[in-house]
Amino acid sequence: MADRILRQKDVQDIARLSRSTIYRQVNAGTFPAPVKLTDRLIGWHGSTISEWLAARPALIAPGGVLIFMRLQSHIQPGRLASSPPLSG
Repeated sequence: MADRILRQKDVQDIARLSRSTIYRQVNAGTFPAPVKLTDRLIGWHGSTISEWLAARPALIAPGGVLIFMRLQSHIQPGRLASSPPLSG
């Protein structure tokens, strides 16, 4: 099966990052670089974005909300789920 190509808006929704943050991180080497599809069109391999997400630590938002991000065969933007406060 061929790797799915994700458009920029899809990647923004999945990664929960703005366009400028994505490009800043691409330039810093901390986000996968896009592939050029045509002279004016870019995209990202779905598997590359999935690997990037899997390599990220769990994100805890203020108030103890755990943010889950998942990429499946269809686009599924990040979901918010309540979690108990961290004890420690």
